[in-house]
Amino acid sequence: MPAPVEPPAPAPAPAAPAPAPAPTGRPFAADREVIQIDADTYVEREYRNGYHDYSLWEEGRDGIGYHRETISRSVRWGRVDTRYPYDAPPLPLDLVGAAIDAELKHRREVEDRIIAACPELEPLDLPGPLFRSRGVVRLGGDPRVRFNAAMAKRGPPT
Repeated sequence: MPAPVEPPAPAPAPAAPAPAPAPTGRPFAADREVIQIDADTYVEREYRNGYHDYSLWEEGRDGIGYHRETISRSVRWGRVDTRYPYDAPPLPLDLVGAAIDAELKHRREVEDRIIAACPELEPLDLPGPLFRSRGVVRLGGDPRVRFNAAMAKRGPPT
């Protein structure tokens, strides 16, 4: 008497396709993008020479000058890492080192704010250079790929 034959196991269901990345509404292909942080602060992304440079801008303050300024809708905007007080007295020589340390700390804080506002600048294990430089964050490669990877790493919104 032949041994009973078991029916074949059912074929596994095909894997569901990976969900498409949610539309970002951000113009990554544009040469310039403004990412509003709050009413008086924004991050500007500019594409130049194969890199995306991110800088932080604020509405101009009384008594403060900026080495980089622009006027938009009758409002003076200044790049935060270039801020300086108009009435700053000359520094005594013994305070120059402390002033340099304060400047470097300020630039690092500016860079941290830029990275916090732009998911594509988070540390990710992806090819392409990402580095900080004097209050500006520079990204080589496609920011859309990094943005999608950062959002996937965060998981679905709760």
